[in-house]
Amino acid sequence: MKQFVLLFCLSVSLSLSAQSLSGSFPQNQTKAAVSNEQLTSMVNLPVNSDWNKSAVLDTVFAPALSLACAAAPTVFISDNSGFVTGTNGYFDLEKLQRIELPEATNFSINSALVAFIMPDSTFISGALDNQKIVVNVYDDLNADGSFGDFLGASDTILVVDLGLDTSGFFFSDIVFSTPVELTDASAFILGIDFSDMYRSEEGGDLGIVTTNDGCGDGNNVLEFFFNDMGGVSFNTVNANWGGLDIEMLVGATIDRDPFTSVRTPTTDFSASAFPNPADDQLSILFQAPVAGSYVIRLLSPNGQVIRSQGAEAVVGNAEVAIPVADLPAGVYLFQVQGTTGVQTGRVVIK
Repeated sequence: MKQFVLLFCLSVSLSLSAQSLSGSFPQNQTKAAVSNEQLTSMVNLPVNSDWNKSAVLDTVFAPALSLACAAAPTVFISDNSGFVTGTNGYFDLEKLQRIELPEATNFSINSALVAFIMPDSTFISGALDNQKIVVNVYDDLNADGSFGDFLGASDTILVVDLGLDTSGFFFSDIVFSTPVELTDASAFILGIDFSDMYRSEEGGDLGIVTTNDGCGDGNNVLEFFFNDMGGVSFNTVNANWGGLDIEMLVGATIDRDPFTSVRTPTTDFSASAFPNPADDQLSILFQAPVAGSYVIRLLSPNGQVIRSQGAEAVVGNAEVAIPVADLPAGVYLFQVQGTTGVQTGRVVIK
């Protein structure tokens, strides 16, 4: 397999202009994802419980993350060292996840949720702590396949603040101090910019956790890379990496109809789901800080309400049962909403 050797000066600015991008892929830049025993054995990676408390009602991911196969995430290594979805020897500048909503609506993007992983010695040493990560937002691909417009960017976050762990992964919550507003949109693209990682004097890679091959649609995952003409191109991971069909564990918190509504604040009801995974009946346990009416919902990963049940609770422990025997296997979100706010968690139905 022919490998493309990329020669460029890292001191040159790596800023991207979506309008100048082409979708062509140089034939001499063939890539392949290869297995790595240490990393690919890390299936069933634990999700840190703090992510549940950062999620809100409108937490959207790629629809494939609701499939049962997405319950065992993994990572892929490139044949030129590094992560397929992250920094690697091909110097891919940005990894992008397309996210589709059930219907067109007005909404603002308030933060990005990204499952990063860096299980190597550079994480332990802290050598890459001060490298920067930014999440960019783009319009959906145009009808002719060209890339959509750049809409805005998140706050800059340092690698040290991503909440990395060598034994699993965290969903890092990357905030947009200036929310990105979309009007009458049914899809958007989040791009995780790794360009600053290549400026580090220390070696080391940062990656994004994904579904296993065949669980998802590799055409929803894209990448920006330097082409052999000195410009920047984009293509799908499916096309670039030998037909790899994956979805990245990347999502966003959004406000629907942001111009007329205010997002419900998050709170901590100490909510949990039991059993998890569930196959017949799901019990949602929570602590009611005040007596009153509560609403318990079961949601798809893109925020669509599947079950909704009201409950009157006194102060203290509360429990609500939800039947799930008729639901397809997959990953779902559960939600407890009261007068003080809302808390959302993750549950698997088998």
